[in-house]
Amino acid sequence: VRVITKKETFTADYVILTVPISLLQQQKIRFTPALPDSKQQSFHKMRMGLFNKVFMEFSEKFWKGDPHFFAFQKEVLKNSGVVFNYHAYTSKPILVAFHVGESGKWVEAQSETDIKKHWRETLPRLILEKRSRSNGY
Repeated sequence: VRVITKKETFTADYVILTVPISLLQQQKIRFTPALPDSKQQSFHKMRMGLFNKVFMEFSEKFWKGDPHFFAFQKEVLKNSGVVFNYHAYTSKPILVAFHVGESGKWVEAQSETDIKKHWRETLPRLILEKRSRSNGY
């Protein structure tokens, strides 16, 4: 296998290629010999979904423990179901909300101010409520 870039050429016995599907759809990468038609046709049938992340850094950690993430039922939190806890890895008070599909569209339609307001009001209540319910209070 030979990979040719603008700057240099790499040679290997094998290659694993991971690229955005849009690059394959737009034929920005040339394969020699060409990939089979069935593979090329499959690229055009694939669609990328919407995936937005909201990073929130706080002055201090307000949640107990260090779970890797918080998951909420859709009925409880309509605009995101998973909040990833970066504190578990970085020791910094950072949470990341994942917004996919309709939730991703919601984020894109909001101003930064409205997103901050939403999470300032929602996140502490959800995490504290979840902790209280799990402790039997």
